[in-house]
Amino acid sequence: MRTTVWKVARAWIGIAAVLATFGAQASPGACDSGVSVLQAEHARIDDGGVAFLNNGAVTDALQELEERAFGVIANCRQHAGAYTLMGEIQISLGQVSLAVLYGRRAVALDANNWRAQQLLGSTLAMLGEAEAGLAHLARAVRLEPGNERLRLNYAGALLAAGRLNGARERCQSLTKSDDRQLAGLAWNLCGQVRLASSDKQGAREAFATARRLGVRATERLVDTRELRRYQQADWSASAGGN
Repeated sequence: MRTTVWKVARAWIGIAAVLATFGAQASPGACDSGVSVLQAEHARIDDGGVAFLNNGAVTDALQELEERAFGVIANCRQHAGAYTLMGEIQISLGQVSLAVLYGRRAVALDANNWRAQQLLGSTLAMLGEAEAGLAHLARAVRLEPGNERLRLNYAGALLAAGRLNGARERCQSLTKSDDRQLAGLAWNLCGQVRLASSDKQGAREAFATARRLGVRATERLVDTRELRRYQQADWSASAGGN
């Protein structure tokens, strides 16, 4: 309990420090570069989202990255990508409520930044605000329609919200992906959609295909706590839309 309280307090101390900073701001190009470097490092450290639960070394590395991200925000207060980066780091640290705040700020700065829209939509969905979350995820997909991992994230959120037809249509299209892992995740999600539709035989077939593609099938209905499984948009990509 003390650890959790300290994490929240530490994050808010950092936010207060940023708000108190009124020095010269970096150029947009310098901000883009700084964000991209930390995004790539975040991808290397985190490797999927939930490692903080059982790996103290990963937690330490993420907290050090968080400190560096505060520095980027201090120098790039009008840069949506900087706030998006910090929100993604907060998700990895399990601080979803803080991630929402950064997502809101990022979207307010640049509503056409697909990563910002994905961050806000995903975190709102994880906090149970399904409709609001879906609206932002749908906007992200419209902004970046070729991003299959983003579309998989959206399909998972649709399932979590009980929108089976939409989830079915989107996961089925993604099973044809040339990315083997993504196709496996799509088959796993399709299995969950079929299970939710009482198609047990279809679900077993989908889960079996997911396993053949190297994805461990969950074989149970998705809920908002599992959304991280579908939040694998390429964190190492450059900050699109900034």
